[in-house]
Amino acid sequence: MLATAVSTLFAAEESTVEEFKEKKMSFAKASNLGFPRMGRQRELKFALEKYQNFRGRTDSTTLELEARRAAFKYRFTVVVPAEPPKGPAKPNVAAVGAAAVIAGLLLAAFAAAFADLRGGRIVETWQVERALELPVLSELTGR
Repeated sequence: MLATAVSTLFAAEESTVEEFKEKKMSFAKASNLGFPRMGRQRELKFALEKYQNFRGRTDSTTLELEARRAAFKYRFTVVVPAEPPKGPAKPNVAAVGAAAVIAGLLLAAFAAAFADLRGGRIVETWQVERALELPVLSELTGR
């Protein structure tokens, strides 16, 4: 945005310089017996002031652009350069593996117990007491 403003001001400066040269040439041609007319002198003065105004604006804009570039250059500094890691920080393979083995054993035990309870097969005396809600008086064992 600032660069476009600078280029616009430079283009305006070039057109003002051309206008100034034309006014100077017409001023020299419009003299009456070596004395310039009062109107042409006024136009020349106005063109000169306009040129100086554009020149001042161009200089201040260029200075502002250079200041911003310098400020942006020193805005970010690298304090400690980046280094490649020695190894992965996460995941911890040993901890994840141990947790997976423990979780697998617990899940297998709960699944076996759940299948045994929901299967409907009576193997122990406590299962009869639980299913019929009656106490067991005796138990027969087979050879």
